[in-house]
Amino acid sequence: MSNYSHVFQPIQIGPVVAKNRIEASPMAPFLASATNDVSTELLEWTRSLAKGGAGIITLGVSAIDKEIAPSSRILAMGNDSCIHSLSVLTEMIHRYDALASIELAPVAYLSHDPEEDFITPMPKETIREIINDYVRAVERSLKAGMDMVMIHGAHGNFPALFFSPLSNHRTDEYGGSFENRCRFTIELLDQI
Repeated sequence: MSNYSHVFQPIQIGPVVAKNRIEASPMAPFLASATNDVSTELLEWTRSLAKGGAGIITLGVSAIDKEIAPSSRILAMGNDSCIHSLSVLTEMIHRYDALASIELAPVAYLSHDPEEDFITPMPKETIREIINDYVRAVERSLKAGMDMVMIHGAHGNFPALFFSPLSNHRTDEYGGSFENRCRFTIELLDQI
């Protein structure tokens, strides 16, 4: 283990310090309540992760959308009603001296046929709306005491769809060159 002793050392990430370099990575346990809120089951499942000693506990995919299907059993970050229960979960993570993190994604927009090209015809107003939804979800996360947020950019999520010339056939400033295909994510991060 001496080759990996640094894993158990603290690390500073921006303004926060994790007690070690181990992260309970984001998983989707589908344990949110039927109203897409923190449930007792989600709280206890997350507690078991925090008790395990990881320095960072990242909650799995949480929707930035204003409305999502209640049957999805994932957290909904689309309105302020999520702040209180998420703060209870965050406080519990902090009790175990871990940083609280949350993975954000636009779930409703991604409920589509995988063969369907929905990036190319997407109006710029919709792109701006999605960026604003992300920003508001980040604000709510921080109000609930989260230390970090993770923008889910892989597995067919928006950053990946804009990056890839296989899914992005736009001819405006969001498509074509590599720089243009990166524009969505750069604008998103700038707004956050």
